[in-house]
Amino acid sequence: MTALSANRNTVQRDGEIATHDVAASTTIYQGGAVAINSSGYAAPAANTSGFRFVGMARAKVDNSSGSNGDKTVDVDRAEVLKWASSGLSQSDEGSQVWFSDDQTVSTTQGYCYAGRIVEVISATECWVDHSGALADFTAGVHGHTGGSDGGQLNPYTGIAQGRQGVPVTVTGGAGGLAAADLCYVSDVSSAVPVLLKAQATSAGKFAQFIVPSAIEADASGLAVTAYLLTSVDTSGGSVGDPVYLSDGTAGGWTLTKPTGEDKVQVVGRVAKSDASAGEILFLLPGNEQIVHTHADNSEGGLVPGTSVSVADAAGNLDATTVEAALAEIGNLLMMNGATELDLTTADEECDLIPASANPSGGGGLLLVLVVGYVTEQLAGDSEDQAVVTIYDGDDNSLGTITFADASGDAVGDVRFGIVLPAATAGDAAKIVPANKKLYAKVTTATSGAGAAGEVMVAVQAVRLPAASA
Repeated sequence: MTALSANRNTVQRDGEIATHDVAASTTIYQGGAVAINSSGYAAPAANTSGFRFVGMARAKVDNSSGSNGDKTVDVDRAEVLKWASSGLSQSDEGSQVWFSDDQTVSTTQGYCYAGRIVEVISATECWVDHSGALADFTAGVHGHTGGSDGGQLNPYTGIAQGRQGVPVTVTGGAGGLAAADLCYVSDVSSAVPVLLKAQATSAGKFAQFIVPSAIEADASGLAVTAYLLTSVDTSGGSVGDPVYLSDGTAGGWTLTKPTGEDKVQVVGRVAKSDASAGEILFLLPGNEQIVHTHADNSEGGLVPGTSVSVADAAGNLDATTVEAALAEIGNLLMMNGATELDLTTADEECDLIPASANPSGGGGLLLVLVVGYVTEQLAGDSEDQAVVTIYDGDDNSLGTITFADASGDAVGDVRFGIVLPAATAGDAAKIVPANKKLYAKVTTATSGAGAAGEVMVAVQAVRLPAASA
């Protein structure tokens, strides 16, 4: 179709009710939670990979003898609904929950995100705010493995729900994987990556993914590159401190930088420092470094800010050693510390990557990921939402992150500004010119009585080599 040249009668409908094709051999009961499966068809909500909650069934639909799409179901997209649960206490108010079946939610992280508990009625009942889950489904990007369009697969499953990044279907390697294991691709079988546990040792491999849920050996599961891990001990660090791939535990992480002959990889940052309720924002693959104490000094790559020798064994500079050092510094994946912005202060800004980390001799920085993490809930009588804009050193806007009010974004929620893996072929790359910084600025602030809101902004970028002549 072409752009309009005259008025158009556009049909509209009530957004509170939606209709979905029902999956084959499926019965959906009135009042039950409905999810869309990975093929794009409605089914009773369950703790099943690829399921995304879309609402409550308005009537029973029996497609037990039918094929995909033979029948449809109307769902009510009400934002607050009452569900069964178990083992709840008052301290669970505000907690995230996932569907374990079509009438039961659980605080144990699963596949089908439900939302947040707004009221605990009893140990077995609660009211759940579904606005985050429903908004996440509505904003879905329709991309399938291999890049084809269609269906209902949402690559942001869990950003508001369980706070995951772009999910990839993978297979567990030998020994299997535990929830929150850091992993690398050891092989590809039938176009599906096979993952093993990463470890920061000379014989180990750098982490490329993290798995939100356990995956048994030879079983299928999901892996992501961005993930917020909660309820862990981060008391040994402060907000913004680097988190490293563990040298002692395969698949694990540590707040202590590995030393000696070990590999070093920054896999995330401390988002909340606490002995039991700590949080880590993982952004992978992360900065990589080989500590050069190996006998043959054969591997290279450095974390930004670390040193590299440009002298020979006698301490003399020469063209060969300088050239080798510059090549070693070469192409790096960089990630800044999570820098906090006060959303009540218009024009407040912070540097994400300094110009010194983007040298004039290179090809600039390719932005891979820019995220904002809510650390204080937004509020304000005059303006209760906020916008953070990402700029290069020439004040060119590269993207924005929009934060919703209290009913949309809670503390701990993540908003994405730039996500390179979700780009479509032919989209313009987001590049910071060489010798220019990257910074974030509050361009729309919360205001009025009770104005509040704070976020942390983090970035990943690849340093590009200079273009060849």
